[in-house]
Amino acid sequence: MPISAMLTRRETFVRAYGDDFASGESHNSTMGFNALSSVAALAALDLLTDELMAKVRDDGAWLTARLSERLRGSTLFREVRGEGFMQGVALNAPDHPWLSFDHFGYPGLKDMPTASPLVCHRLYKQGFFSFTCGHDWSVFRLQPRFDIPRATLERLVEATGEALEWLEGLA
Repeated sequence: MPISAMLTRRETFVRAYGDDFASGESHNSTMGFNALSSVAALAALDLLTDELMAKVRDDGAWLTARLSERLRGSTLFREVRGEGFMQGVALNAPDHPWLSFDHFGYPGLKDMPTASPLVCHRLYKQGFFSFTCGHDWSVFRLQPRFDIPRATLERLVEATGEALEWLEGLA
């Protein structure tokens, strides 16, 4: 169900929208007027217990450590960052001219990194959803569901390592 919320400090809002409150106000109802989404959101909030949040924190720390350990030897790997189940994996660009958007026929994207979109594609084929960050195409984000089993997280770690090894083998 689509729903969103934005909470910010006044200084952040002013920095983003200036003194033009009307332009900021244009973002206030992207998912508005949908009672069913509101009911679903309230039901989801009922599921967020202290125990669940502790599990997500602990499993997220485990995921960060496992990804860092598994990817450490890769020339493409820079770092894992994030908290809980909101992780970002930063990658270096592959050093090969045909692993570029220009070579793929998208000259308008020639300066954009390709490693993250290619890894995301490989992970998708393994059944994992990951997304290149819109603000930084050298980073892909992982946001597993809160009840994901550790065994599935381990498969995700291995699939990520295999995707980087595959990409390194192309260069």
